[in-house]
Amino acid sequence: ASRIKGHADYTKADGEVLGLEGPAIPAPDPSTTKPEIKLVLITGGKVQLQWKKLGFTGIRIEVDRGSGWTFLDIDTKPHYEDPASPAAGATVLWKYRAIYLDGDTVFGQWSDVGTIAVIG
Repeated sequence: ASRIKGHADYTKADGEVLGLEGPAIPAPDPSTTKPEIKLVLITGGKVQLQWKKLGFTGIRIEVDRGSGWTFLDIDTKPHYEDPASPAAGATVLWKYRAIYLDGDTVFGQWSDVGTIAVIG
């Protein structure tokens, strides 16, 4: 599409016939944009945080393992695997949240908090 639109003889009318022209896609609204996260237990008592990029650079992830929110990591390629696991035989309740990154800048709102019981 970019090559066709870049041709010297291209007209907007031609683009409409070919389905290359349409309404502009609005920029994301920082007051409502937030990642959707899904927490999945994987082998070894680990948690995988699943998310979609949706054109952003990545996400900043925070975790609460019972003593408040702390920085966990920056992830630029879905999905993220938390390297931590509870002690053998322990069952813990961990909470995760994420926010989009546009370059190195935080963008939008925090995701809804995801909570998961993890068994060591």
